[in-house]
Amino acid sequence: MNQQQSSLPSDATPPRSNKWLVILAATLVVVFALVFARFAFFAGKGTAEGPQGSSSLANASPFATATPITGSGNGSSSGTVVPGQTPAMTPIIPGYPAPNVISPLGQQAIQTANAMFGVHRKIIIVSLSGQYLQAIQDGKIILWTYVITGRAALSTPPGSYQIFLKSSPLTFIPISTDPKNPFFGYPSKVQYGMEFLSGGFYIHDTWWHSIYGPGLTFDHYDPGRLEWQEGSHGCVNTPEHAMTFLYQWADLGTPVEVLND
Repeated sequence: MNQQQSSLPSDATPPRSNKWLVILAATLVVVFALVFARFAFFAGKGTAEGPQGSSSLANASPFATATPITGSGNGSSSGTVVPGQTPAMTPIIPGYPAPNVISPLGQQAIQTANAMFGVHRKIIIVSLSGQYLQAIQDGKIILWTYVITGRAALSTPPGSYQIFLKSSPLTFIPISTDPKNPFFGYPSKVQYGMEFLSGGFYIHDTWWHSIYGPGLTFDHYDPGRLEWQEGSHGCVNTPEHAMTFLYQWADLGTPVEVLND
């Protein structure tokens, strides 16, 4: 009895294995899991500005503090008063100079600025002890905001100055990349900068702070950034939405009084 044996044709191929598809899918799952963990559990390190600027693009905005803003344009090509209102997002911190009133030293600073630079409708006052900035027009505060000024080794120098350069956007390039150097930092992109003292002393926005105010020029923990920080390299670090107003409002030549009050 003859038995017939069946066999596959010589050109037939065995069924394909899904092994490589499984490996690819598993790899993608691992990659997506790592990316999710990076952004969910580890905050990026905040940067610190250096004393030199060059154009670049800004990053996300932080929190801010301001009082209502009212006024009308003054016809200047380099600055104007922005009508409308900004929200008061942070209460006044007790135990420190009040940021929503002009102090006696501030009144004196206004007179000093008028004597040095001529009478100006606008003036910016920065309080080092109160860690606040006031935008004053016609003798009235139209905006105040808490700020962070220079750390102990690189303090913001008190004195009478004027805004002589406005840049938007810009990037601060650190002097040093050595973590042991007090000038150490990373290239830091901001949206608005106004230089008031030669050598790279700016009033500018920051995205690497979530809190502003007294006591933050020393080592402190920033809960919004989940990291330890300290004061600036001498600049006046300002919340971005307050800086947006200041940049549009301030003219070139606007006096800046930095008070060691």
